[in-house]
Amino acid sequence: MSGPKYDGKYLRSVVRELLGETKVSQALRNVVIPTFDIKLLQPTIFSRYDAKKDVSKDALLSDVCISTSAAPTYLPGHQFETKDKAGKPRAFNLIDGGVAANNPVSHHRHRPRIDTKEHVATHETMHNWSQMCRFCCHFGKV
Repeated sequence: MSGPKYDGKYLRSVVRELLGETKVSQALRNVVIPTFDIKLLQPTIFSRYDAKKDVSKDALLSDVCISTSAAPTYLPGHQFETKDKAGKPRAFNLIDGGVAANNPVSHHRHRPRIDTKEHVATHETMHNWSQMCRFCCHFGKV
């Protein structure tokens, strides 16, 4: 075992430069980003909906993107902390969410819609690949 193939330094620098101090709750659209916590051995799903309700899930978007990109054997895992509303730190030790949740839509299909003007993908709206492709072509800037 020699560790991951890449060190991830360039990826981290580009993602941090592009996203700056933007937090998950500040995404322009609803987002659902799967990660996997290797310390807790469970999936951690970040979404704009959750970030607005739970301040400890309102991480820097760059930290979440780096984490979900950390595919085992290719890139190292990513660690960061946030704080809950009482100021208590919450640690995240994350790798690629595809390890446990390759389709994040299925994990958030029971969430209520907050704003009916926004298009939120749910399992029920994704009956087939062609419908998914039509939905995805409307994705824009996060």
